[in-house]
This record gives sequence, structure tokens and C-alpha cells, in this order.
Amino acid sequence: MIVVGIDPGLAGAVAALDIQGQLLHLHDTPTMTIRIGGKTRQDYDPQAMRALLLTYAGGSCHVFIEHQQAIPRKG
Repeated sequence: MIVVGIDPGLAGAVAALDIQGQLLHLHDTPTMTIRIGGKTRQDYDPQAMRALLLTYAGGSCHVFIEHQQAIPRKG
């Protein structure tokens, strides 16, 4: 069995571990550069994420994604 964990931030990662917790693969979150109104920025690349996750789809696999929430600022 493979366990896949996803940190969904743009600077996040996708990690795959075996059942003993050994790291099998570690990938940066797939992103792409987009241009809007003459400015460029990074955004998620959903097709690349899908392709990455499908590499683990053949066997027994569990995927977990981090639940993110806003952190209130002090001040």
C-alpha cells in the first residue's frame, strides 16, 4: 500500500510513502506561470497534479490532503 500526502499550498508538496513510512517520492506542488493583464503569477497546474496522482492509482493507495485554514494576524 502507498500513502500519499498533499500539502496544497503553491509552495507545498506531494509525498508518497510505503506502509512502513519510508519516503518513496517527494514532488513540489505542480504549478504553472500564468499571465493576466500583463502581469505574471504562479497558479496550480491541475493537469500536472492529476497526472502525478494517477501514477499512484494502479495499486492500493490512500490519499490525504491537508485541511488548510487562515491564521489570524496579531496586531
